Amino acid sequence: MSKPHTVPFSWHKFEVRRAKLRLPNQQLQEHTFLHHPGAVVIVPLFDNLDLLCIRQYRAAIDQWIIELPAGTLEPNEAPELSAKRELIEECNYQAQTWQKLGELLPAPGFCDERQYIYMAQQLSPCLGQCDEDEFIEPLRLSFEEFEGKVFSGEIIDAKTIAAYFKARQFLLRKETNN
Repeated sequence: MSKPHTVPFSWHKFEVRRAKLRLPNQQLQEHTFLHHPGAVVIVPLFDNLDLLCIRQYRAAIDQWIIELPAGTLEPNEAPELSAKRELIEECNYQAQTWQKLGELLPAPGFCDERQYIYMAQQLSPCLGQCDEDEFIEPLRLSFEEFEGKVFSGEIIDAKTIAAYFKARQFLLRKETNN
């Protein structure tokens, strides 16, 4: 959003912003929203197409959840570089092949966050280090296991489900075109 705004509150990389916007009916209205620097979501696939997921403690909900590796962009960081960094930090893996799968808007009603989705393949182990406030356990799942956990309610993270769906469709379309 390029309109002039005020920042009544900020914390780490996040800001609450207030701006006057011209709505589609041409009326001016003040709007308050959360400004987010953007994030990446990675769909890491082993050679047999198993997914490399993570089990992560999320303090905001005081719960461990299964999700795909993801992370917030650093200032002026390109999304693909962020994806590569996050895969190493959170999973102790690097990838030889990367494919951008698109973008998500997780909560456009109150937040301008844009999530960039990448599929990572040809994985190999490497040494990474989680942030000090991250508690993460790697979890390897087949597509069948992943989908079972979605339908049983064990996987409820929206970005994870959406990114998985985009990766699955990409692979199906690629297979159909070959």
